[in-house]
Amino acid sequence: MLFYAYYVLLAVILLAGVKFAGVKGWNGQFLSLQESKAIQAICAILIIFHHSSQKLEYCKEIQYFHDAGILFVAIFMFCSGYGLMKSLEQKEHYLDHFLKKRLITVIIPFYMMNTLYVLYSAWNHQFSNLTGKDFVKELALRLSGIKLANGNEWFMVVILFLYVLFYVLFKYCKQLAAFVFMAAAIFGYIAFGLQRDHGDCEWWVQGEWWYNTVFLFYVGLLFGKFERTLLKGMKKVYYLLVPVALASCVFVYKYSVKILYEYSYWGEYNPMLSRKEVVMHRIICLGPQIAVMLLFVLSVVLIMMNLHFGNPVLRFMGKISLEVYLIHDLFLQFYRSDHCSLLKSTSYVSAVLLSTIVSATVLWLLSSRITGLIMKKKG
Repeated sequence: MLFYAYYVLLAVILLAGVKFAGVKGWNGQFLSLQESKAIQAICAILIIFHHSSQKLEYCKEIQYFHDAGILFVAIFMFCSGYGLMKSLEQKEHYLDHFLKKRLITVIIPFYMMNTLYVLYSAWNHQFSNLTGKDFVKELALRLSGIKLANGNEWFMVVILFLYVLFYVLFKYCKQLAAFVFMAAAIFGYIAFGLQRDHGDCEWWVQGEWWYNTVFLFYVGLLFGKFERTLLKGMKKVYYLLVPVALASCVFVYKYSVKILYEYSYWGEYNPMLSRKEVVMHRIICLGPQIAVMLLFVLSVVLIMMNLHFGNPVLRFMGKISLEVYLIHDLFLQFYRSDHCSLLKSTSYVSAVLLSTIVSATVLWLLSSRITGLIMKKKG
């Protein structure tokens, strides 16, 4: 029962300082950088709960999050696409220095985290059976990021791909063509991912998490482009749309989980299935997941349209949300290892949360400093 204290604390953090815009009022800054970062901060913590639930399958209090990870990652993807499009629409010459700014802010934390995970793997003697050229090759693959030292790093690889794709298409194509080509590229990538088996999940595009949330990036682009028209329609039916969206989200989520366990993305391990059936089962799983992600993002957007979220804790957590997402798996491993094994679920999650927030803060400060120096030098 002590585990529910986490949920109370999260609710307090989220709702502290919340302001209601009124029955006929609207939060004009509902998807500003500050408010979207605040929501991403909560999503980053919920992703920790999601991954913790996979380690604590005996703990019923946290199993609500076992299959909910895609919902929180969907918010990150949507906000990324939305932010790019709004910046493109509002900032003159936005794409002139886009790659330099965007790639550096992603690559620096990525390689900092990646190096930490490689060092942790070495400390755990994961390379002890390798010698000579094999050791050098494995180390080079890990340090370069071609072979991932941590499963959560997939997000950085995919977001880099999406940033580069956005830059090339929206800089060198007319906007309508850019949207069409972006959709084609994303659907092509998803189709490629559906064909890929899981393997050891260390190589790129091995696992459904590599592609099942990517469509929400495109949705974010579309929402950013047509926001004014969409909001005008949403406001007219707002108080009908909110309960319908929330209820539909709950219903479709339960259905999507049922489909996941009935069909599964992991069909390659079922000898009774043909190759065609393996891929078809993945498509069957992906459909309801896309539907529930759309409904979840819609529900969050609707709530934010009428409520202003913001307090010092959320603002701070929003700054380190990326680092929180990247580093937490290291502590999920460490606190269930030979070095330190915490058996009680509350102690385990508490240690993971505290260690993650402290280390994410340090890493954010370091990566921000390095990024600032590089940008200043290049500028």
